[in-house]
Amino acid sequence: MVFRRAVAMSRSDPFERRADYARGPILAIAAYVLHALAAPMVGSRPMPLIFERARPLVGERAAALIPVILFIALIGVCMEYLKA
Repeated sequence: MVFRRAVAMSRSDPFERRADYARGPILAIAAYVLHALAAPMVGSRPMPLIFERARPLVGERAAALIPVILFIALIGVCMEYLKA
């Protein structure tokens, strides 16, 4: 990704670079919205429910990681979508 961006910025076409710079504010707004939507999710009802359901199956320590892994996976999927 870094190499592709460096190649794109080294081209002589100014409109190609302008498109990259114009995308920055859009990504910043998308990141802010993602933060606003994901922050309440940590304390929401499904997270403790997932923990309670998984605790008898895998134990308390492993069950505590499942909501964290799901949250990080959700953020990762959103970030990959923003990169595209």
